[in-house]
Amino acid sequence: MWVATTAASVGGNVLTDVLTEGVERLKDRSDEIGLEELQDWLEGRFTQVLEAGGRQAVLLDVEIAVLLDYVDAGKVAIAEAIQQGHEHTARQMQTALDGQAIAVRSQLENLHITAGQAAALDD
Repeated sequence: MWVATTAASVGGNVLTDVLTEGVERLKDRSDEIGLEELQDWLEGRFTQVLEAGGRQAVLLDVEIAVLLDYVDAGKVAIAEAIQQGHEHTARQMQTALDGQAIAVRSQLENLHITAGQAAALDD
């Protein structure tokens, strides 16, 4: 949670902005929108921000990583892989998650915020 607070404190909330934009688009429509159409739009918008690079892309990347960590997506996926007998896949996922954690720390350092400073924001 501290990373989300950190991202917000440096002008983040990119994830919130994209989701809000999606909700606003829904409010402007009189017809029903399907879940698949909404997912496609969100995927396109996220891709657009990430491919543009720069600060917004870094913040969105960090915010998505925080969200996935918050809901324990990695742990759930690893547990499922182990349960299905795919230990090698579980090890690969753990390696990828470890790499993502390092990347997020690096991105925060590039934003000139340390984990200690960020943790203090939650106190």
